[in-house]
Amino acid sequence: EEEEMKDETVANNVQQSGSCYDTESCLRENAEYSIESGWDDNAQSMYGQTKLKLSQTKVVPVYIPPVQPFVVSENKWWDLVNGKVDWEPETFQIFQRYITNETTVIDFGTWIGPTLLFHAQFSKLSIGLEADPVAYATVEHNLQLNQKTIGNSGWASRTILENVAVSTPSDAGSLTMKSTGAGNSEGGVGNRVMGTTSQEWSVNGYSLPYLFGMWGVQLKPDPVFIKIDIESYECRLFPSFYDWFRDEAVLPTIFVSFHPQIEPCTRSQMTKVLEVFQLFARVTCKDDKIVLDITPDTTFDEFEEMLDEADCLSNKDNSDFVLSGRSESCEVN
Repeated sequence: EEEEMKDETVANNVQQSGSCYDTESCLRENAEYSIESGWDDNAQSMYGQTKLKLSQTKVVPVYIPPVQPFVVSENKWWDLVNGKVDWEPETFQIFQRYITNETTVIDFGTWIGPTLLFHAQFSKLSIGLEADPVAYATVEHNLQLNQKTIGNSGWASRTILENVAVSTPSDAGSLTMKSTGAGNSEGGVGNRVMGTTSQEWSVNGYSLPYLFGMWGVQLKPDPVFIKIDIESYECRLFPSFYDWFRDEAVLPTIFVSFHPQIEPCTRSQMTKVLEVFQLFARVTCKDDKIVLDITPDTTFDEFEEMLDEADCLSNKDNSDFVLSGRSESCEVN
C-alpha cells in the first residue's frame, strides 16, 4: 500500500511538471520534484537482465575519428563506426560543426551511446536520455566503463544519463513505449513504430523545460545543442517548443530527425513545425547542406513547396533538419 501511494505521488508530480513551458518557471515550480523513470516491472526486468548479460560481455576499444578511443561492451554494431564512419557520417560532421567546449548537449534518444560517447569528448556537458531499458542499460554500462578507465577528470565524468522520455507538457506523466524489440533503436512513445510492436512498457515523460530546470541548464549564456531522434513522436513534441522558445532571446541549436517512413506529420502538425522554424535565423535540411529560405512571412504553401523542391522529407529514411540562431524578425515579448 505504501509503494502504491509512492507511485501515485510520483505520477502526480510528473503530470504537474507538464504545466511549465519555460525554464525559469520550471525551476521555480518544480524544485521539490525529482526525475523518476516510471518504468514498470517489465522494463525493470529487461534492464536487470541486460545489466547481468553486459557484466559477462567482453570489453573492446572503439575509435570514431577524430575523438579519442573509448571502450564499450562488445557488440557487432560498433564495427560500423570503429576506425571509420559507415553509419550516418553526416551526423558526426554536424556535431563537430556546432558543438564546442562551451556547449551543453542534450541528446535524445541516445540509444547505446555512439553519438553521446562521441560529442561528450568535446562538449562542456553532455546529457543523454534513453527510455528503452535495454538500450539504457547498455549505454549506462558503456559510460561506466569509460568512467572507470578515464577517471574523475575526464569527459565521462561530465556526462549525465537519464532513463526517461521527453514529452509535450500536456503528455507529461506515464507513457507507453512500444518497440519491435527492446534495444533495437526503433522504440518510441508515438502512435506507431517501425515494424510490428512486440514489446511495450511504461516510462515517465517530462517536458524539456522541466528537465532543463532540474539540470540547471539555461539557454544562455553558454550555447545549447539539442539532438532529437525519437521515432515519429517529434511530430507531436517539436511543435510544443513554440510556447517555450517564442519568448527566449537566445535559442538552442536543434538537430531534429523526422520519420515520415514511420508516420508522417499531419498538416496541422507541420503548420506548427513551420511556426517553430520561423523563430530561427537559419534552417537547413539534407545533412545541413540545403538552406531553406524561411521567414516570418513564409506561408504554409510556400513551406511545402520548399520541402518538396529540396526533397527534405523522404518517405524512405530519416529526414534531418538543423536550426540555429534566433530570427531577428521575430520579436521577443
